[in-house]
Amino acid sequence: MGSPATRGRAAGVGKRTIAVAVAALIVGAAAGYLFGSAGAGGGSSDARTVARSSPSPVHLVKVGGVFMNERHDVLTPEMEPYPYTTPIPPREPTAIDGTYLRIMSLDDVGGPLVGLPYRCLRCIPYRIDPGLTTLIFYEGRYFLHHHLSGFKAKGHFTIDGDRIRLFNDPNCSSTLGIYRWRLDRRDLTFDVVDDPCPFDDERSLDLTARSWTQVPACYRRLIGLWPGFLGC
Repeated sequence: MGSPATRGRAAGVGKRTIAVAVAALIVGAAAGYLFGSAGAGGGSSDARTVARSSPSPVHLVKVGGVFMNERHDVLTPEMEPYPYTTPIPPREPTAIDGTYLRIMSLDDVGGPLVGLPYRCLRCIPYRIDPGLTTLIFYEGRYFLHHHLSGFKAKGHFTIDGDRIRLFNDPNCSSTLGIYRWRLDRRDLTFDVVDDPCPFDDERSLDLTARSWTQVPACYRRLIGLWPGFLGC
């Protein structure tokens, strides 16, 4: 029978073995679901027909041993900002094009009582969140994403020397925001010239609160980057 200690160790080993076996079954089932029907001779002919005729095939990339959806590398028509005003800028490279990010601490935004995003029916756009915010400029289009709250904004922009004009933003669709911008190596800064976007200057405060750092998104493939790796 063995001593109680021996029996306890044996039970522990048994539980760990079962856990490993269950995990292996789950991984095997997931792999079979994703790739089983695509293998030579694997799966039924009906399953292969469905896979071939799918109108929206999913392209997978391997990240850390796990297959994940590949993000956009090009600007699709669905990603285009809506042209509330026209004309819109042509699809041409600009001096500010790139992927930028900013990280704010909880203290930077007033502490946990006022700084954290909260559930709301009509949330104030551009309210600064703690944590990561990304900002992409690409061929006359811009995309901003607050990662903690999930807030997203997009629109068109034009460059004239050190002035950048933002427009066609759905949060302030009829207004034009004008800023001075400067890119010093990898640090991008804005100074507001005139931005009548409503909500108590939230947009101008968001853009000017801190400098933005340009990052090599095309090489690092940042997780959760919205709308994707544009220009890569």
